[in-house]
Amino acid sequence: MLRDFHSPNLLWLEDREGIAQVGLLDFQDAVMGPCAYDVASLLQDARIDVPEELEIELFSRYVRARRAHDPGFDANGFARLYATLAAQRATKILGIFARLDRRDGKPQYLRHLPRIFGYVRRALTHPALAALDDWYVARVPPP
Repeated sequence: MLRDFHSPNLLWLEDREGIAQVGLLDFQDAVMGPCAYDVASLLQDARIDVPEELEIELFSRYVRARRAHDPGFDANGFARLYATLAAQRATKILGIFARLDRRDGKPQYLRHLPRIFGYVRRALTHPALAALDDWYVARVPPP
């Protein structure tokens, strides 16, 4: 997994064909891990609004493509993992952006907090995360 998949780290390379048209930046933190993390990173971009309808459409496309290549692909398991990792990632980003403001004097990151919090709320709608959703509602005020 790249771990830093978001729009500023993608380049469109017009002189190439197919998948080679997409270039990647900032991949030094890549590790082995669940691909659902990178899918969540792309579909819940920290710096731009991704409407929920578009997220669902692109998620469905991804699942269809995976099933086409692997009929045994567990779509329900992937959806659960996607929601779990999306919630973890968004929570981590909330903390990082708050730290960038407080410790590093970079308040420009605070403008992203409502979006990121919205992504947390989206992820926590998955039934497998009901207990965590209850915890968030009780303890984490919206930005």
